[in-house]
Amino acid sequence: MIRRCIVSGEQDGVKVKIRSAFLVLLLLACTLISTFSVISAQAANAFYIRADGTIDPPTAAISRDGYVYALTDNLDATLVVEMDDIVIDGAGHALQEASDIGISIDGRNNVTIKNMRVVGLSNGIAVGSSSNIRIHRNVLSYSGVGIRVSQSQNIAIFENNVTMSYAGAIDLYRCSNSSIWRNNIRSYKLWGDGISLRYSSNNTLSANNVSSSEVGIALYLSNLNDLYSNFIVENKVGILFESNIWPAYDASGNKLRNNALIENDYNIWINGVELQDFVQYIDTSNTVDGKPIYYLINQRHFAVPPDAGYVAIINSTDITVKGLNLSKNGQGVLLAYTTDCQITGNNITKNGFGVQLLRSSAITIFNNSATWNFFGIYVFRSSQNIMSMNNITASGEAGLTISVSSDNTAFQNSISRSVEFGIWLSVSGNNSIQGNNIVDNYYGAYSQRSNGNRIYHNNFINNAHHILNWPHEPNGLNLWDIGYPLGGNYWSNYTGTDVHSGPYQSETGADGIGDDPYEIDANNTDHYPLMNPWTSPEHDVSVVNVTASPAEIYVYTEANIVVIVKNEGNNDETFKIVASYEFQGIEHSIGVKTVVNLAPNNNATIVFAWTPAAAGTHKIEAEILPLMTETDLADNNSTATVKVRLTGDLNDDDKIDIRDLAQCGLAFGSTSDHPRWNVKADLDFDGKIDIRDLVLVARNFGKTVLV
Repeated sequence: MIRRCIVSGEQDGVKVKIRSAFLVLLLLACTLISTFSVISAQAANAFYIRADGTIDPPTAAISRDGYVYALTDNLDATLVVEMDDIVIDGAGHALQEASDIGISIDGRNNVTIKNMRVVGLSNGIAVGSSSNIRIHRNVLSYSGVGIRVSQSQNIAIFENNVTMSYAGAIDLYRCSNSSIWRNNIRSYKLWGDGISLRYSSNNTLSANNVSSSEVGIALYLSNLNDLYSNFIVENKVGILFESNIWPAYDASGNKLRNNALIENDYNIWINGVELQDFVQYIDTSNTVDGKPIYYLINQRHFAVPPDAGYVAIINSTDITVKGLNLSKNGQGVLLAYTTDCQITGNNITKNGFGVQLLRSSAITIFNNSATWNFFGIYVFRSSQNIMSMNNITASGEAGLTISVSSDNTAFQNSISRSVEFGIWLSVSGNNSIQGNNIVDNYYGAYSQRSNGNRIYHNNFINNAHHILNWPHEPNGLNLWDIGYPLGGNYWSNYTGTDVHSGPYQSETGADGIGDDPYEIDANNTDHYPLMNPWTSPEHDVSVVNVTASPAEIYVYTEANIVVIVKNEGNNDETFKIVASYEFQGIEHSIGVKTVVNLAPNNNATIVFAWTPAAAGTHKIEAEILPLMTETDLADNNSTATVKVRLTGDLNDDDKIDIRDLAQCGLAFGSTSDHPRWNVKADLDFDGKIDIRDLVLVARNFGKTVLV
């Protein structure tokens, strides 16, 4: 896991692993280095190009031809530039064994550095408080930082080869209006960024090849930068947006186009806290391992296409993420400031976060497979979300995390083989954790400063430790059972017997509940531990039928999608229905509605308004999101095929031509009781054929249906 993102610290009073306290220190340290590294070059062991153009000492292996200075041999000390409007040509020679910096440029304007070799220095080329500096066609290797630029503008860094820089290849600190293009960068994968922007804006990074770095391209608290046509391969993290350490700083408005991220451990990773942190402009021309990125901002009623490689949903409503394979990113699915979305049936693997929620609500996460993620499902400052029937396996830190959140429900998930915690509750209350199988984790559940959560009907099986409570202060009080006779949880290490029954376990006869409580700590007790693993009761709902009304549907004309559902179980049920349509292989959302308290064996009719935007054949689907304990899912959806006609296509030949005008003209002046009446010609549905109907046909004359 990348060190800048997985460190120990405090955020909003919560001790979690995804923290940036280390990054604060790192940025402060880098700031000091950026500020003083140029000045430190003013050492006795240095060569100078003085402000008057002289070379000091004059015996240095540097020749002068007007404004062009050229190396005639290798230099073994720092070259300090004190003159503007010059070109320094390395002519293939090397700067090596300098005390700290190869070339130092401070407070200069219009200086070009080219054809230089810089080997084994702490800073290859250091630029500070300068403008119009061009650094190109240099070879820098085995440096701490290859090229470091601070508090400068209009810097051009292009066509350089920067390899094996252990602290970063190209670093810009508080820089603007600069360009970095066509550089080849290869570093140490365990540390050092390829290209990093810190507190920098309005810069352009294009056509760079970046590989084997800790982070290929990193944007730390930087905004309004353009990244396009970069090739970023085999780094620890491909592109990192880091803005969650300083909420007051604007890190928004970066634009990404045509970037290819390939075989990075985590292709793209976006961290943030405030909404503006996530306002980035990333279109589908950007790809992760050949699959497009879907970065949705302010979207409504949309189904993410099945070819997605990364999904972020920002400030949006009613987005469906279904049936995708999402792997090797910071997040498989990121939801920030978003409501009323469905994440269902996805295979999410080898991400930092499988699914991450930040300040989001009414999100349903159902029936997903989340394996080998550092965090399986992570809920932060979010409420009223449902996580159900997910298979969360082999998480590097925690399977399900609920942090600074309330009123969420986790029901009937399988959470197993987490390195640390199956479930992690941190500063959270009034959440419901029920019916989950929590198996083979190091800690089954970890409660950290959390109170008032309802944790019952879970099966804690073969965890090294079933429960860990926050050890540094009095433990929170949570509810571990719901009384008699419903009981509490199943604990595989419970050693009690079941001889008695009743609310006080004082009556004769077994009842499936242990006679003695299961003590968790001084404040938390499961008073009615189950003797056998809990199994869920049966619930079942179905979609009986889906139809479109009226029978004749025209493009851009509102129609109704009518869905009939039935409760086939034995309990009153409340559930959501998702309506969508597929056209030309792309799925689109129609809407989501909720059926409340449908009684057993009863039907309900739900009507969705739909205005088709294209003519042709559409497949309509209505799907009930499965109930928490539902196992029969085969009848939870139904489809119908609907032909949407062009307005004015009276003879159903998928085009508007003279024959349609003729049919409309033949019926002209008629009403519904007239022998010449043609219902298809009544295009404005006013019960008569008149000039307005003729105009509608004429307006679409020559159009054809796209099939």
